[in-house]
Amino acid sequence: YELRDGALRLRAARIDVPGWPPGTVEQQTPLLAACFDRGGAFDAAFDGEVLAGIAVVDRRPVTTRPDLLQLQFLHVGRDHRGVGLGARLFRRALERARAWGAAGLYVSA
Repeated sequence: YELRDGALRLRAARIDVPGWPPGTVEQQTPLLAACFDRGGAFDAAFDGEVLAGIAVVDRRPVTTRPDLLQLQFLHVGRDHRGVGLGARLFRRALERARAWGAAGLYVSA
């Protein structure tokens, strides 16, 4: 979205960041491990032996919104984008959250 004439308007954009920023793996690994230990859901999509995408939902309610669960991680590999895989993973994450009694997902972006 972009702010134009005082209103938010959807704008098509293709953003591609090659590789993870330095320190991302070191930062995310303990967070995802803790989420796993709390019973979080890790849903992955594979293309043969290749991990195509993953969605992670934390089982711990969001502190300021206890009716929501955190979408901890959502990623689709570059070679698997544009075919709806991210949308399917997101829907699965939302189904999990609702099955656990949450009203929805909290997404930090």
